[in-house]
Amino acid sequence: MPIELSISSLTCNIVGVIPNLLKIMDIQKIQQFNTQSLIQDLRQIIEQARGQVAATANYTQTMMYWHIGERINREVLGNQRAEYGKQIVSQVATQLQNEY
Repeated sequence: MPIELSISSLTCNIVGVIPNLLKIMDIQKIQQFNTQSLIQDLRQIIEQARGQVAATANYTQTMMYWHIGERINREVLGNQRAEYGKQIVSQVATQLQNEY
């Protein structure tokens, strides 16, 4: 038995399949693009957060050192330079290093 296909039915089938194939291809391209875009955005977010963490840590550490020095200067040295102050700072530094 020969199979009879009319041009119109063949055209209808092809016309119905092509948009579906194009949709699948477009979805794959969109997913690939969105994935690449997402990864790029996430990298940027991570790098920005790392920079903020480093800046905050540096600021906090600097302020800690300043407060320690200011407190020693005010309470131990009486806001004056004294030779024994160097010894006190050295002793305090040794004790704190052992603890931290």
